[in-house]
Amino acid sequence: MLSKVISAAYVMLWISSCAAAEDPYMTRALQLMSETPLIDGHNDLPWQLRMRFNNELNKVDLNTLDTTHTNIPKIKEGRLGAQFWSAYVPCESQYKDAVRQTLEQIDVVHRMCQKYPETFMFATSSHDIMTAFSMNKTASLIGVEGGSLPGQQSGNPTPHVPAGGPLPHTHTLLQHTLVRASNTQNIYSS
Repeated sequence: MLSKVISAAYVMLWISSCAAAEDPYMTRALQLMSETPLIDGHNDLPWQLRMRFNNELNKVDLNTLDTTHTNIPKIKEGRLGAQFWSAYVPCESQYKDAVRQTLEQIDVVHRMCQKYPETFMFATSSHDIMTAFSMNKTASLIGVEGGSLPGQQSGNPTPHVPAGGPLPHTHTLLQHTLVRASNTQNIYSS
């Protein structure tokens, strides 16, 4: 019996010493993330907020949200330096209300930054990303997903896009990336 207790004590001591030993890869990763912002290129949280809460941020707390892959504790634990939030609109909105839906998705990202200023900072440039990083905040950028937005309005199924037309103006006003949805064809990609 005494030998079993001693063996168990040795095993526990060995386990605790292994747990206390530093993982050199984790140490290096944490060092890199303290010097350089980790940037996630796509996150559908704005769409989840639309589907689950109708974009009503007063009905959700991102500090306690546990029904999605993303919340503030996970962002902080993962040391996320910048996030491209996806302003996604479904394919069926093409030629209908894609502009309205896209603007609503963009608006919810801006409101997230306003509601949680201690966590998020809206960003449109690498300088903004580095500023947010120096403030220990997650830079929040927006990418429009789907390509259904620019120039495609109801009653205009095959829009003429003049040089310098709606796409450049939309880019200037709203976002800095346009991502083609993998299952939708539009005038910008097929």
